[in-house]
Amino acid sequence: MKKLFVSLLMGLLSISFNVAAIAADSAEVKAAKAEAKRTYKAAEAECKKMKRGPEKTACKKDAEAKEKQAKADIKAMKKKM
Repeated sequence: MKKLFVSLLMGLLSISFNVAAIAADSAEVKAAKAEAKRTYKAAEAECKKMKRGPEKTACKKDAEAKEKQAKADIKAMKKKM
């Protein structure tokens, strides 16, 4: 269970860093938005598989935080355009 949780968090972190590294043009911004959305949905699906409790709550909060960070990174990309 912990391996899945750690893998999920590592994937979300890598997406966050990748979004920040993408050069800012409109096609890449759209692609980054789509990737952030897919990543969040995948994380959310993994969280739903967990039993109720603190791990599930933490999983959901982490997924939401990573999505929020990805959106902030995309917004920063737009400003650089």
